[in-house]
Amino acid sequence: MNIRFPFKIWVVIAFIVLLIGGFFLWKYLKVPEEEIKSQKVVTVTKEEIEKPRSITLSTTKLGIIPSNYTLIDFKFSPNGKHIAYVLKDQAGKQFVIFDNQEGKHYDSIWYLTFSPNSEHFAYVANEGEKYFVVFDNQEGKRYDAVHDPTFSPDSKHFAYSAKEGRKMFEVFDHKEGKRYNFIQEFVFSPDSKHFAYSAQDGKKYLVVFDNQEGKPYDFVWNLTFDPTSQHFTYVAEEKGQEFIVFDNQENKRYYDRITQLTFSPDGKHFAYVVEKEWKNFLVFDNKESKCYDSVILLTFSPNSNHFAYVAKEGRKAFVIFDNQEGKHYDSIWYLTFSPNSEHFAYVANEGEKYFVVFDNQEGKRYDVIRGNIEGQILIQGNIWETEPLPVFSPDSKHFAYIAQKKGNWFLILDNKEIELHYKTVLTPPTFTPDSKYLVYGATKGNEIWKVVTEVKELEAY
Repeated sequence: MNIRFPFKIWVVIAFIVLLIGGFFLWKYLKVPEEEIKSQKVVTVTKEEIEKPRSITLSTTKLGIIPSNYTLIDFKFSPNGKHIAYVLKDQAGKQFVIFDNQEGKHYDSIWYLTFSPNSEHFAYVANEGEKYFVVFDNQEGKRYDAVHDPTFSPDSKHFAYSAKEGRKMFEVFDHKEGKRYNFIQEFVFSPDSKHFAYSAQDGKKYLVVFDNQEGKPYDFVWNLTFDPTSQHFTYVAEEKGQEFIVFDNQENKRYYDRITQLTFSPDGKHFAYVVEKEWKNFLVFDNKESKCYDSVILLTFSPNSNHFAYVAKEGRKAFVIFDNQEGKHYDSIWYLTFSPNSEHFAYVANEGEKYFVVFDNQEGKRYDVIRGNIEGQILIQGNIWETEPLPVFSPDSKHFAYIAQKKGNWFLILDNKEIELHYKTVLTPPTFTPDSKYLVYGATKGNEIWKVVTEVKELEAY
């Protein structure tokens, strides 16, 4: 027999079932009041929802430039762990900020110099008419002039030239050397076991090699060690003609002028530029090339298998790569190979626009390009500007440079353009040894920043 209940009875039964079920769910699944209080409520604003995708930057504010102070110089240590910069105060005095520690104020400061291992730091300062080196925050002896502080490649030695009265001498590991009329071109060998410099003694010039004086000439210059430290060469002049002295042996091929002595990284090839009758030509392993109006920027690949240089004829410049002549441009700067020698790049310009030529492909054109620069960057017009050079990552998979267009700064990674929202970019981009990050210095308003960008995020941008 089927029993049928009125519709209203079914509604009452369903309500009772839901009420009982809800009670048991509340009893067994409720969150304790203490846990509810510990939860943070996250709200997302309309602006955040509509915000365009951006690159995550791990940045560090290094300091603030006080009002009426001027940023003069800025430098990272080779390992990127230390930062030094120079400020000029309202009284015109200059001082170094090293890892946020303010140094003593001096009349002027030059030559911010880190050791290759980043463990030592030195610069030249002056008070009145006396100049001295500040080495690891310790002031050295005061002289009438000080020039070119230099660390050895292994960071174990330190040298600079000094002047006292009318004589100059080299200060090597804080010990003064023999006095000469003039000193220039101090160089260490790549293995740090040898050093050399040129000196004027009376009316003649000579090379001092490991404190031993060489043969005197009318003039000597272009002191050069090969990368293996097995060979040493320089240019000597007699009676207005120049020639090469190679491992103390005179090569009596006379020219009007010899410049740019260049060894291949494996030390097996040797090239230089000769000026003769107002023309330039290359001498490569003793073989002379075709004549051009000028020849500059001799560059070997890291594996020594490729060789490139810039030649100029008339008003146009072009790259000669493994004896093949490239496209002609108004100017060309800073040839560079990737570490694995498989890629080649340089900066060129046509008219007022500058661009990178990467493996013979021209990149986007900009008003200014800055890249891997050894030396100082233009900061608010206070120090000179050096030319740019694209930076390759250690694994050779990426290259980067900084460029400016219509007053805006851009980071270019593998031809991808990313706008940088900074007032001034202080340093070229530098890859970390693992090739995972790019690091550079910049200012935002009166703040100085160290910017760290992950390459992965730049690739996905």
